[in-house]
Amino acid sequence: MEIILTELAENHKKITVTVSKEEFLSERKKALKKYQKTAVVPGFRPGTAPEPLIVKMYGDSFGINETYEKAYKAFEEEVTKNQFKLLLDPVAEFSPEANFSTGENVIVNFEFGTEPEVKIEISEITSEPLYAVQLTEQEVDEEIARLKSENKNVVEVNGIDETEAFEIITHAHSHDGNHEPEHSITFIAKSDILVDKLQVFFEKFQQKEEHLNVLDYIQNPEDKKFDNLRSSHHIHLGRMVKFEEIDELTLAKKLLPSKTFENPEEFKQFLKKDFEEQFNELAKDIFLRKAFDFVRSKITNLPMNFLAKWWNSNEKNKNNSPFETIASSLVWELTNSLTNKTLARLLQLQVSWDNVIDFYTEQYTKSLPEDKLETMKPLMKNYVESMLKDKKRAEQMFERTYEYMLKNALVSHKTNPYTVTLTQFREILSNTN
Repeated sequence: MEIILTELAENHKKITVTVSKEEFLSERKKALKKYQKTAVVPGFRPGTAPEPLIVKMYGDSFGINETYEKAYKAFEEEVTKNQFKLLLDPVAEFSPEANFSTGENVIVNFEFGTEPEVKIEISEITSEPLYAVQLTEQEVDEEIARLKSENKNVVEVNGIDETEAFEIITHAHSHDGNHEPEHSITFIAKSDILVDKLQVFFEKFQQKEEHLNVLDYIQNPEDKKFDNLRSSHHIHLGRMVKFEEIDELTLAKKLLPSKTFENPEEFKQFLKKDFEEQFNELAKDIFLRKAFDFVRSKITNLPMNFLAKWWNSNEKNKNNSPFETIASSLVWELTNSLTNKTLARLLQLQVSWDNVIDFYTEQYTKSLPEDKLETMKPLMKNYVESMLKDKKRAEQMFERTYEYMLKNALVSHKTNPYTVTLTQFREILSNTN
């Protein structure tokens, strides 16, 4: 076999494998002999039909598959020798001049794309700041005050003088038979109502007027807090209410009914830790998004002509959709894959099936009480191992573990995060795209 490598464009190549006449006819002869042993031809006992008759009946297909397999093996060896990293499967085609009767011009062209080279250092990726958020005592107190304000006790009242707000029940969809659709509660403060319309609104609200258009009575109906009202399918009029302040332990019971706190300070420390965990996760997400975007921006020169040919090949494009309709999504998918590969290479990350088992076992057991961990962990591990027997599910589980470990490995390189207060971090967020 003769092998020729051709550079078609940047990251777009072709390997041409030319099969000699003697090689093809040899493969053809072997394939024909193999078929002749079992061929059933009228007038002949099995295995005795002459070769010319079999060829006449079944055409010149003998030896083509075998020849292609040998040509593909030669292609793979050439790829390995040149250390090419294939972007996708090659598009393989026999030359239109190939003559499968005489064995002349039997040529297989393998057109393929290679991964663009990404020259980047890990220090460039991790140059983006990672913030460690720590709440000050004042910020914790402010967050508790906010939660207390949002979770005041709601007390029903009757008179307009006592009323602080009107309860509106909004439904996103119509009622379905006997089942109530999902609903939400919006409280309209008395101060939100137009002064000259307050008395009329109060009377209609008391009478539960079915078709009351609440927005007609509000001073600023475009206020974001009235989004539910504007987007609702319909509303119901609820109660007139006032709000009563609550203390820290009542708030704790309302927010965390399954936990018990001995005193307000214990609850305060719990909230401080919880808030810091939430905001630090957000800080990690911002750092990772910028790091991934940075690597993604360095991946250019995808071979679009090859991608179009790959997509338009019959095997790939079963729906006959034009390449233009999927080009952007295909480029996005390939770029993301190359981003992950680049990061994994720089971080020297390797993911094993043991990592997958450990990751999923941890996910399934992390919410269990300490006293049940010892018993449940081996059971969960067995369950995860049974899940991995399903090939499709196993691939999905591997991908999720790979992504999780990749992000953790990247964050672990930031050994010097910037410590900021919650106020500072919120200012950073307001300036973050």
